[in-house]
Amino acid sequence: MGVRIFICFTSTVIDFESRIIVTLDKEITLYRTHGTNKTLLLLSFSRYYTLLCLILDVTFNLVNNPTPEFCHRIRWVLPFLSTTIQFAAIPLLLLRTWAIWRRNAIITALLLALWILPLIIGTYVSTTYEGVPYALFLGLDVVGGCGNDPTNNWGTVPFILNLVVDSLIFLLTLSHLLFFQKHAIGITSLRRVIIRDGMVYYAAMVVVNVINIVFFLAPGLPPLARPLIATPATIMPAILVGRLYFNLTGNFLPGGESAGSREGTARRCWSPSLRIRLGRVRGRQGRFRNEAICTR
Repeated sequence: MGVRIFICFTSTVIDFESRIIVTLDKEITLYRTHGTNKTLLLLSFSRYYTLLCLILDVTFNLVNNPTPEFCHRIRWVLPFLSTTIQFAAIPLLLLRTWAIWRRNAIITALLLALWILPLIIGTYVSTTYEGVPYALFLGLDVVGGCGNDPTNNWGTVPFILNLVVDSLIFLLTLSHLLFFQKHAIGITSLRRVIIRDGMVYYAAMVVVNVINIVFFLAPGLPPLARPLIATPATIMPAILVGRLYFNLTGNFLPGGESAGSREGTARRCWSPSLRIRLGRVRGRQGRFRNEAICTR
């Protein structure tokens, strides 16, 4: 119990310091610059909601000698919270992809399905499985002292869904940005930031999801192995989405916005509420050229 509590508290503190304190100045700067933008509010919600879920995780794990009634009551709470973390974190990626694809109806339906499906499946699993299913939080291989069924492989489902969602978002974004690469000049800064951070996000999430799938299917693991390995997959989405968001906005905050400049285009295109289209822009020498333009 002591080791488990120590690991839980340590993970929460590390998450709090790395994701909240370190980036708090950037978050405050964005609020001062852009006001209560809906996208910024969504980012803050995903950050603090994840932290709240981790604190609840630690709280539940502090219970000593839990009764069967307690175990029955919480058997669905923690898996549900772990699923809703993904539900809260990925809308920023979905909205950005939706804007890049100019609010295409087919892409809209696909992204909505990607957003809602993990929540539906996670809720179904957490409320119908008899026993205490594996949650995706650190220390919950023994949930507050309630034992888990070692043959329960439902824990692989969220990781598989996350892998599918991340892959489709990455491929949709990359394919459309490569299209812009052939036809536009002003999208360069935006494309560079999205591809760089997108590749970091995608590579990291593929690694943690594949590792978790393997660990959940492997027999004979130590009691804390599965939840310990699952922790990065729980925390990383909010951290990396925040990194992408801050880089996409913060890199272009200082200074003025000049028409037709690459930096100006990237700054104008950060909001998911904007469409991205190709248009004719007059350059400094009076010549027209194709450039990515954001419109509402």
